[in-house]
Amino acid sequence: MYCHQSIHHSLAEILQFEEQRLGVPIEVFRKSLTRFPPTSFRPVIEVRIHTGTAPETFPILLSDELLDVTAPIQVSVEAREVGFKDATGQFCPLAGVTDNRVTLYFDINELFYTGNVRRRPTNGTTSGHPGNKVADLVFSQALVVAQRNIRRYDWRKESQEYTSHVLAARQKTVEEWRSAYRQNERDIEEKSWEIQKLARKNGELRHRIRTHDHLTTKRIERKAREDHQ
Repeated sequence: MYCHQSIHHSLAEILQFEEQRLGVPIEVFRKSLTRFPPTSFRPVIEVRIHTGTAPETFPILLSDELLDVTAPIQVSVEAREVGFKDATGQFCPLAGVTDNRVTLYFDINELFYTGNVRRRPTNGTTSGHPGNKVADLVFSQALVVAQRNIRRYDWRKESQEYTSHVLAARQKTVEEWRSAYRQNERDIEEKSWEIQKLARKNGELRHRIRTHDHLTTKRIERKAREDHQ
């Protein structure tokens, strides 16, 4: 498992266990959801944990207790959402799964520090750390979906699309070469006519110069002597 930002050691241990259980690498990113850039699909589960906003208090209903959690929260619509049902049966999302990406709508890391969770038993007793219980609630649902998406992903189709994209880009370059070649051929033809015209003009000028040197000069000299006389 690779963490791009530091997380609590208990949360890291949970994710390391899930990585070994699922047999898929897990990368953890922890920052504001608004700052996550789009990424390409990879055979890696990306766990995105939201942070960066002012903490808010919200409830999480577990099987034996109700937690009042204080942490940064920001809901983002994802393709497949996981969470819990409240006392009225209404679904409350905690995370969403899109392709290989698991996006947590709150900073689950804060649940592993005292003072951020208020526990209210629903059947008289509670057991286990609240952070571990919430992590199990979220990851037991979300990571399996992400793993399934990775296994079902059509890598052959992606390879073909990528190859087609590379070939199309190359073909575009070759077409630009062909267009430049045709333009150069036209320029060469135009320049060839210009060169031929210049060559003819130079031939005429050369003939006039030779005629002047051999004949006209003598006539001018003779005429000048006659005029002088």
